[in-house]
Amino acid sequence: MRVGDNPQRNKKVNLGDYFHQVIVPVYIPNLEDYYKESFEVFKLCIQSLIKTCHSKTYISVISNGSCTVVNDYIIKLYNQKKIQDFTITQSIGKLNSILKGLSGINLPLVTITDADVLFLNNWQKATYDVFEHFPKVGYVSTTPSSKVLKYQTFNIIIDNLFSNKLKFTKVINPTAQIEFAKSIGNPNFYNQYHLENNLTIESASKIKSVIGGGHFVGTYRREVFNKINKNYTDFVLGGDSESIILDRSVAKNGFYRVSTENNYTYHLGNSLTNDYIDIFDKITDESKCAIEDASRIRSFKKSNNYFFKKLLFTKIISKGFIWKLFLKYKGLSNEAISKY
Repeated sequence: MRVGDNPQRNKKVNLGDYFHQVIVPVYIPNLEDYYKESFEVFKLCIQSLIKTCHSKTYISVISNGSCTVVNDYIIKLYNQKKIQDFTITQSIGKLNSILKGLSGINLPLVTITDADVLFLNNWQKATYDVFEHFPKVGYVSTTPSSKVLKYQTFNIIIDNLFSNKLKFTKVINPTAQIEFAKSIGNPNFYNQYHLENNLTIESASKIKSVIGGGHFVGTYRREVFNKINKNYTDFVLGGDSESIILDRSVAKNGFYRVSTENNYTYHLGNSLTNDYIDIFDKITDESKCAIEDASRIRSFKKSNNYFFKKLLFTKIISKGFIWKLFLKYKGLSNEAISKY
């Protein structure tokens, strides 16, 4: 029998000053074979995240069928108030873990990151600079890649097709691209031309962003997910669900997909090297900073010509001779065009 009224009735959810959520799905079922160093990698990931996030960041860790050692560590972080939220489930898959992390929280920005990412100082500031100076941006990766300039980028390329602000410029941190290639077990992933030039766009205030971005770590406008019509996937990992829900939603909402010009995150893979431990040791603690706010992130009126732009790009501009003309027009040499 209920006696009286619940004192929480009709109260609004109050998340304080938080405006940026970071979701970290983690799957480490054991500490053997493929996963024998994964726990150490995860600890470096989460500690680098804690050190480099300002105090208005809401960190959500979703344990997706991880072993007891990992779960105990996550609970310890929560009890120490190092993270703001955690969920422990049986193995439900990466994307389902991300969707669980998205539910119940509604903050202007959402970073989704794999559990094997090393965060560097100023990654948030660099991300906010892009959102501030490019109001149509809906996704920002902090690891630029010159090879993803065609992936879900038709909005930004079509809109700026004849602008001199869209052009190939020098890659400012080719070493970071080489390190990413090593981390995925493919050291030849980039050829010399990918390491020399990438397609960028420049704002009126001279801020540059690299066109395109991978999805092992990146920050989204929250409204990208407001109208997703799928809340479950059958895939544990892979399939097309990540593409449909995480990547395609950016373009379908009329937003641009870009990366920071410099590198602010490293992909570690499933093993640690002394080089990355040394990098972590040099990271300064930004966790007490509270200088950022959401007012820098402006909104814009979304366009509704998604299908026209996609058709124009995929059927005409990105094909054969026309694509080579585009690359030439935007500044690549004939030699680079043949290998890009």
